Amino acid sequence: ILILAIILRLYKLGFQGAWLDELHTLKEADPNLTFKEFDDVIMFREGIPHFYFLLVRFFSLIFGHSLYTIRLVSVISGVIAVYGMYLLGKSMQDKKAGYIAACLLAVHPFLIEYSQEGRSYEMLAMFLILSVYRLTLFLKNINLKNAIYLGVFSGLITNTQPIAIVCVLSIYLIIAVWFLFLKTKKERM
Repeated sequence: ILILAIILRLYKLGFQGAWLDELHTLKEADPNLTFKEFDDVIMFREGIPHFYFLLVRFFSLIFGHSLYTIRLVSVISGVIAVYGMYLLGKSMQDKKAGYIAACLLAVHPFLIEYSQEGRSYEMLAMFLILSVYRLTLFLKNINLKNAIYLGVFSGLITNTQPIAIVCVLSIYLIIAVWFLFLKTKKERM
């Protein structure tokens, strides 16, 4: 399933030219910019956290600064999202459900397209899937380790796209409902 996901995300990766937002990513993640220029251009053009652009900038330093390189970050995020969906399906049901969920995500045209764009959308989907996976583990076994993982992935959601705070609030609303209404006092302890 992961090989299929990789093939579908790499197929014709550089086929079409950059669209306007990808041109912004190319400019904002340019490794030749000083960190002050890097910060200024992101705050002026995007006004969002720098995590995605730092990652793209790092890849550009290693592999060269090109449209293909900035899209490669999204390809990797898309493949990790497919694996995360397997983990999520497995944790919610069983391995079979995990395989089915991963297979559906691997061939989903919308997510394949986002995996081929030099923007943070696929990374957002990846962190959201991983956060929900960690949420299922946390609700099954409430401990510090699971809480930390859930917190890290939830924080990465908003560091990818600030509007995704809605997703984070939804996750914590689920936790609140879990503790307030679904668990008895004895189970909470």
